[in-house]
Amino acid sequence: MRAAAALAVILAASNSYEAAIPYFSRWRDVIYITPDRQNYFVIDPDIWKFARPDLADLRLYDGQSQVPFVIRQQSAGSSNRENPAKILNLGTIGDHAEFDLDVRGTQEYSRVRLKLDAKNFISTAYIRGRQSANARSGTELGRSTLYDFTAEGLGSNFVLKFPTAIFPYLHLRLAPGIRPAQIQGAIPRAYRGCE
Repeated sequence: MRAAAALAVILAASNSYEAAIPYFSRWRDVIYITPDRQNYFVIDPDIWKFARPDLADLRLYDGQSQVPFVIRQQSAGSSNRENPAKILNLGTIGDHAEFDLDVRGTQEYSRVRLKLDAKNFISTAYIRGRQSANARSGTELGRSTLYDFTAEGLGSNFVLKFPTAIFPYLHLRLAPGIRPAQIQGAIPRAYRGCE
């Protein structure tokens, strides 16, 4: 049996009124399918637009009776939490720095933000994905330009960009100009359209 309940957003500025349908400024019908089980519905952008950020002004009614409910947040599997990669085999080969990154703690990534103690430079980083730390070969993921124009006041870029990857290890070779001692860390992350 399908029953309808009205979801109402209370936008009253004063706390002097009890929550009641005559005081609501907006409402929406919510359909639940199984009355004896837990039901879910999605808070859409229109509700977010007019509700408080914590959604504390939402009320759920079945006819004239208020229905208790719990708000639980559920989102996609990606996370904004940054897990630093472990730097392995950092050294100099010829006139350039090379090293490996252990990115096993990150499931999927398409960016690596390097922490560099370097100013006023331009360099290229060549990126390879590898299945093991000791692998001699790997998959070419491309190259990225790194730069810092502090002297000119034009900013910097320490982010390596490449196609989405799931390799447990990355091998990086930097063009001459950045010494191993200037490489202080690396953080892999997924691209979310904000860079």
